[in-house]
Amino acid sequence: MKSCLCRGSSLGHPTGFAGLFDRRRTGIFSLKRGTRVVDTTLISRLRLESRAALVRILVVDDNPAVRRYLRTILEQQSEWRVCGEARTAEETLQIVQNSIPDLILLDFQLPDQNGLEVAREIHRVSPATPILMVTIHMSNQLAEAAKLVGIRGICAKSDVGSIEEAVHAVLDEKSYFPRLTSLIQ
Repeated sequence: MKSCLCRGSSLGHPTGFAGLFDRRRTGIFSLKRGTRVVDTTLISRLRLESRAALVRILVVDDNPAVRRYLRTILEQQSEWRVCGEARTAEETLQIVQNSIPDLILLDFQLPDQNGLEVAREIHRVSPATPILMVTIHMSNQLAEAAKLVGIRGICAKSDVGSIEEAVHAVLDEKSYFPRLTSLIQ
């Protein structure tokens, strides 16, 4: 394996920079003899690739035990990371305004608003962010209302398989309305 350990303070860091880069893996390598300069575009690309590989998910539920349960389910997938948790509509909107997640899992019943109202507000701030509603109140009426406010799917909190399936579907830019689709026109 051809690699090079590069050290120096050329990146503006007072203690210098140390990194191990494999030529064959990255295809990009820059080391100027004697100047100890590392190609900063490589570093930027590696950082972006590591971020792009992870799907950032915001979990919104007023119950801390449910948030832990959902986090556990989601983080079993190596490419999914829970980037934040919120228990109220207000907390949710603050998080979305500061750092837009790739997906939001949203409970229907929150202490300060219902999930449909929160979804409307999220879409005002970040219209492209997909929302998946997780609830214990599965019904045709709720599914239809969720579709109208732009929620991309709805699933039961208690069904681990449907949560994983729903997240995959929503991330693939599909909708997820299980067993209810044949009843909802």
